[in-house]
Amino acid sequence: MISTELREIYTQNISIQSYDTIELYHPLFSKTYYMVRSNTPITKDVNGTLTDFEPYGFTVVPPKKGSDDQSLAFMFDNTSGMSTRELENASYDTDTPITLTYRVYIDGQDDPQITPIVLNLTNISATTNSVTANANRVNLYGRKVPNIAYDPWRFKGVNT
Repeated sequence: MISTELREIYTQNISIQSYDTIELYHPLFSKTYYMVRSNTPITKDVNGTLTDFEPYGFTVVPPKKGSDDQSLAFMFDNTSGMSTRELENASYDTDTPITLTYRVYIDGQDDPQITPIVLNLTNISATTNSVTANANRVNLYGRKVPNIAYDPWRFKGVNT
C-alpha cells in the first residue's frame, strides 16, 4: 500500500526527495545490510528503531505492467567485493533464503511510505563488478500445511 504523500510525489511535480531502500538479511551474513539508492546516508524507522541506511549502488526493476509476474529484479554494485564474500557465507546454508525487504521513504518522514515488501533472493549471479538477482515472494510449491504439499493436482487453483 502506498501513502498519500508518496502518491502525490509520483503524480505531481513536487520537489520532495523519495528514497528507495533495501534491507538484506541472512543469518550467515556478517551483519544486516541497510542500503539507500542515494549519494548520502539517511536515518529512517525500521520496525520502531531508527536505522542508518548507507549509500549503495543498486537498481530495482519492477515487473512489466500488465504482467502476472510478482518478482523484482535487483542489481547491486560489487566493486568492493563485499557482496561476493557475503554470498559465499550464505551458500553454506542453502535451506535459508537471503531475505530482501524493499521500502520507500520520503524527506521529512521517518516511516516507510509503502508497505514494506519482503522477498527472497533467487537466481543470484555475481561478477567482480555487480550482483544480479531476482526477488520473489515465498514459494508456495514446497510449503507444507501441516504435512500436505501444495501442488496443482490436489489444489486446482495452483498453477505452475
